[in-house]
Amino acid sequence: MNAMRQKLMLAVAAGVGSVGLFGAAAITQQQEDAILAAAKDTTTAKVRTVKVARDLLGGSATYLGFTQQDLVAKLPGTSVGKLADATPNKSKAGLVAALSTAANAEITKALTDKKITDAQAKTLRDGLATEINTFVDRTWPTKPAGAPRAVVPNVKAFLGDMLQTARDYLGGVTLKDVATAIRSGKSLGDIAKDQGKSRDGLVQALTTAANTRIDKAVADNKLTAEQAATFKTKVAAEIATFVDRKAPVKSTTGTGTTTKTP
Repeated sequence: MNAMRQKLMLAVAAGVGSVGLFGAAAITQQQEDAILAAAKDTTTAKVRTVKVARDLLGGSATYLGFTQQDLVAKLPGTSVGKLADATPNKSKAGLVAALSTAANAEITKALTDKKITDAQAKTLRDGLATEINTFVDRTWPTKPAGAPRAVVPNVKAFLGDMLQTARDYLGGVTLKDVATAIRSGKSLGDIAKDQGKSRDGLVQALTTAANTRIDKAVADNKLTAEQAATFKTKVAAEIATFVDRKAPVKSTTGTGTTTKTP
């Protein structure tokens, strides 16, 4: 391009010099044609091939009926084409056809707007099938390279205030009553029986509350279905330990010393 600019400048300079020495008639038609040709070549050289189908991901989301965010969340470990085949009333072939139609429309618009030449449009159309099929068949990485690792919550984040949930199940017993019973060596499961409830019913109430939090995390795309299943298993173990735990019994000796009975 620099060489072309130099040619243009030389041609113009030659014309201006001739005008100064010999008058306006010194620029011949041939020189004028050369200058115009150089200018045209320079302008053409600046035209870059317009990238078509810039939003293949967005176009795929539109065809599949997803939001782009939902589509991105579903892609790790699979391809857009496989998702299309797994979506009711959609298919990989239909997706390719939709993307091709949109891309060709963009090429036509760029050509109409004189942003590309006929030759450039042909080149773009010739490479379109390969570009779209490569995109549709690409298997997305489970952990995108360079992306920050998602922070997975600790299991305790889903347990919530288990003591409050237990008190609600037990009929609103006071904290003092619970503390007194626990100091006497009883577990929450024992307290449930004393209140005319059951240990298993208490476990179920706590589990339901925790699983509700886990399901919400999945709905909010903070956990995958696999992670949720793992957390529900861990939550069950934590709840069972919580309900059956017994504190050491405190007793007072005759010397006024408090001892703990295992």
